[in-house]
Amino acid sequence: MKKYISIGVNELDTYLDYAILSIIAIYSLHSTPSEMGILGACFAIPFLVASGLFGKLFDNGNILKWRMLLFFINGIVMPFLSVADPIIFLYLITLIKTTCRCGLGISNTKLNVDDNESQRFYEIYGYITNFSRIAIPLFVVYLNTYYGLWFVLSLSMIFNLVGMLTSYFDNTFRPDENKGINSTAVERFSLIQKLKSKPNLYLLVSAYTLSNLAFFLSNDMLGIFFEKIGQSESSIGYIISLLGVGGIACLSYTNILTCPLVIELFPHRLISITNTT
Repeated sequence: MKKYISIGVNELDTYLDYAILSIIAIYSLHSTPSEMGILGACFAIPFLVASGLFGKLFDNGNILKWRMLLFFINGIVMPFLSVADPIIFLYLITLIKTTCRCGLGISNTKLNVDDNESQRFYEIYGYITNFSRIAIPLFVVYLNTYYGLWFVLSLSMIFNLVGMLTSYFDNTFRPDENKGINSTAVERFSLIQKLKSKPNLYLLVSAYTLSNLAFFLSNDMLGIFFEKIGQSESSIGYIISLLGVGGIACLSYTNILTCPLVIELFPHRLISITNTT
């Protein structure tokens, strides 16, 4: 349960960031489309650069200690958003938070003890993500409109404090007590080789990439469009939340479609999957 609390507050803070950073960039700093493009890149670059590093760190154990540190960093940088002018400071804060978010995202799946737990994990994770995407942007808009930016920043710091504390008190899974993972047992992984050998995986990764591209285009470019035609900051919240509504509607359907693909891509898990069904 503590695992899902820390995952939940991380997802809530993720979409809080999407909403408030877009509001600040578009409505406070009046960013141009090119500046919004750079901001969008700041959400993506850390995943390209730091994913391998975090993977190696977490393979050596101490996952919960790293999660505590990442939650702490995510919390302490939030007050600096109140003075993020010019936009270069907004870029820097976004890079820091997204780097921490990358580490937290990679460590999420490593909190699972076995494959049986992982099967249920992804479904719960999907619902947590889409709930966060629907609820938080609207709540952020409400807080920012009626109570001001500092209430939003305080909410983010509370989320990260909860995540840090749940990671500290989570004694159901202590990778640091397992004295790490034997480096010889860690399989060397090459995404390019996997894509070449498994066409279905290539299609899955391509679809995921396009869906994320559509998300950022919808969030950033539509936000600029609504600002130009005189709409209020609430339009940012509506854009992100409506994307979450679509995600909830499609989640169960896509789970049915992707289950055979997962079995094909990972045949060594076929026995455990069929036994649970």
